[in-house]
Amino acid sequence: MTARAWLLGAGIAVAFPALVHLLLAAASRMLSTNDTGDFAYHDTTFVVYHIGWAGSIALGLVAFILYTLMFVRLRPKK
Repeated sequence: MTARAWLLGAGIAVAFPALVHLLLAAASRMLSTNDTGDFAYHDTTFVVYHIGWAGSIALGLVAFILYTLMFVRLRPKK
């Protein structure tokens, strides 16, 4: 694996958790636009998609492993 490919995989691994978080946050906001319920339940929708620092690290590692496997499997044979 070249340094360029490794850096690309690391970049994807860093961006993937942020993208998942933003997509889930947007979906949660769209689903609760007309919510006039009690504010005590505000944090329950946040907990559904909040993964924290450990989840971000895990998603990053999963993304990097998947990228590495695809790189090794799909690269042209010499």
